[in-house]
Amino acid sequence: MGEKFDSHHVGESTMCTLSCWGGGWGLPSLDPDSIQCLAAVRFAGVPAKVVECNNPWKSPNGSIPFFKKKDEKYLYTSGDIASYLRSKNYSSDYGLTTKQCAEVFAYVQYINEALHPALQYFLWADETNFNEVIRPFYGRKLPWVYKMWYPERLKKRACKLLSTIYPDSVMKPSVCEPYVLLKARSCVTYLSDKLGTNEFFTSLNLPTTIDAVIFSYLAIFIKVPLPNNPIREFIKSTPNLERYIARISLRYFPATSGGVAGLSESSRVVYGHDGEVVVSEESGFPPGQKILAFVIATCAMLMYAMRIGIIKSPSQIQALTAPVEEGEEEYWDEN
Repeated sequence: MGEKFDSHHVGESTMCTLSCWGGGWGLPSLDPDSIQCLAAVRFAGVPAKVVECNNPWKSPNGSIPFFKKKDEKYLYTSGDIASYLRSKNYSSDYGLTTKQCAEVFAYVQYINEALHPALQYFLWADETNFNEVIRPFYGRKLPWVYKMWYPERLKKRACKLLSTIYPDSVMKPSVCEPYVLLKARSCVTYLSDKLGTNEFFTSLNLPTTIDAVIFSYLAIFIKVPLPNNPIREFIKSTPNLERYIARISLRYFPATSGGVAGLSESSRVVYGHDGEVVVSEESGFPPGQKILAFVIATCAMLMYAMRIGIIKSPSQIQALTAPVEEGEEEYWDEN
């Protein structure tokens, strides 16, 4: 048996920290990996410090989510995090037989293959959804420097994934929409039939790994107000899945006063058993990183201005960055 976290003596020496992308529209995150990691913590009642992190600079390898226990290595995937928690006797899958665990693994593989490409398409590759909802959302969340290019990077990553599955979508991602939609609808129908009148997807009557994965996809489809999202209406046509999403949201990710479930911006929350809040503290941005971010932002702004022709010579840069003498006025020369 592995060492177990002591929820009655939560301290920095035993505290684990999970950093996730922030959310909105009643979701803890718009990133399925972040939701799955958070669900692994919440379902198992792990006393963890959960941090909203929308700055890739804070991640050791630039990826979010990431998980850290003091004096131990970082973990970056929901599978690795779940394995680590299991080694510490925290797992939502305890009580499942070996056969049931194998079935859960098979279901998760199928769900990822059916729903992950669809989510990548409708969030990132669909131009209307990306430009009207997703880019503005991440633009509000990301630090100033990142918001100029990081959403495009995530979009390119999604399009690359889709092109490996549907080669014809390399030049025009929209050609894969009928295919991802067909797979997603088939999967939703199957999940509705499998759930039936049960509360969760296993016989434990408690959420497990399969519920974390299913919720991470279906909740995003049904709650994010994408202009082009036929899967939302399809999910709403299956009342048991709609009730299932509402049930998990209410029990494990109740919305805060700001409308965000389970996380609040620039805050750290410690959850004990059954998800109760143990500690809540404000998280400041390190002064050193503020200075570095300012320098990078200034350089990026000047390079962009030179690229589009606003600034054409070093003397203009010196004039823009020089301190204003007393008695002088700053103004924009529009001539």
